[in-house]
Amino acid sequence: MTRLKDMLGEIAAQGPAIGDVADRAIGGARRHRRRLLLLPALAVVASIAVAVALARLPTTDKDMVPAMRPEVTKTITLPSRTPAALPSGAVPPALLAYTSPCELVPEPKWRDCAQWRLLTVDGRHFRVPDAIAPEIRNGMVENDGALAIAPDGRMIAYFDEAGRLLVHDLATGEVRTAFTVERAVLSTVTAHIAWAPDARRLAVGFEPLDDARPARQPAMLVDLATTRATELPGHCCVLGLGAGDALIPMYDAYANTMGSGHLRLVADDGTVRKQVSMAGVELQSVYAQSPGNTAMSPDGRRLAALIWPQGPGRVHERAPDLRIIDAHQGSMGEGRSYPQFRQAMAEARLMGWRDSSTVLVGMMWERLGIYAVRTDTGEVDQLIRFTNRPDRLSVATALL
Repeated sequence: MTRLKDMLGEIAAQGPAIGDVADRAIGGARRHRRRLLLLPALAVVASIAVAVALARLPTTDKDMVPAMRPEVTKTITLPSRTPAALPSGAVPPALLAYTSPCELVPEPKWRDCAQWRLLTVDGRHFRVPDAIAPEIRNGMVENDGALAIAPDGRMIAYFDEAGRLLVHDLATGEVRTAFTVERAVLSTVTAHIAWAPDARRLAVGFEPLDDARPARQPAMLVDLATTRATELPGHCCVLGLGAGDALIPMYDAYANTMGSGHLRLVADDGTVRKQVSMAGVELQSVYAQSPGNTAMSPDGRRLAALIWPQGPGRVHERAPDLRIIDAHQGSMGEGRSYPQFRQAMAEARLMGWRDSSTVLVGMMWERLGIYAVRTDTGEVDQLIRFTNRPDRLSVATALL
């Protein structure tokens, strides 16, 4: 079922299979903070979740772990040593971008280790030296930077220390500046970079770390053909991009009271073309419209969303539902519960749509790996198994 490229055969299967870890759901908070205490058992976790518009199925013990087909799963070990810097010339497309947990050693060695890295389709690992590296401030890890791979793996976009959003063409080595923000702004927000499936556009939203202090930087849309940047209405949050000139979904969960929010559908020129009430979605889950839990389908009409159902008891005791939201109607279909996407300490998070009927989930705390979920059948396949845990992750969705 997977379209994992034949080039991945050069990435040797390494390490043992990951054992099943007892199912423990997330202890969710209304916001997704970048900051984690420096404890041996904790690290910055970026996970991904997806949504499917299928009727809810009853949960049984058999549901707790998806049935995986060994022939479609590739095993990848992320190197513990700091890899070489990304060269200035051409390199093959990138399959993954990731950061790794690193021993707390004096800088700059720790910064080099914690820097964003790429895994190319020929199995080589590179460090992205000009991307913003995490820092230790007041005993906490601060991840001010963001990096995202284009769906075809041929370009990456990321912020550098000067606050510039750089677009790096891996096929040529060319690096272009799309726009610049104040460096201090990146310390007060979580930046989210979204690529269109045809890699013609990318958008960046700025989610404030403090609900009471909105970001000073508006969201931006970049035309990759011209590198022209256009301001979008508001700073938060872009929920993904469709292909072509599909309208851009924007939603700010913190600007309204629960049940009164609207999804704004924005054109490339920054004008709001349509507002869709999201009251019904909001009343079911506060997680349904945040960048890490939501992604726009290639046709620009459907939002895949991770939903933690409301109800008595603690959130982390519940399995998330995966659902489809009609972005133009504000309606949400019934979902299927996926207990296998519960994990302790962090949330599974949505990585994007591989195609018009398949969404991808990343697990970086338990059952490490990348999973594909068919929205028409609910079938789950594990595409990649990690033998060691990445902290943050971006994938070339079209290469999986």
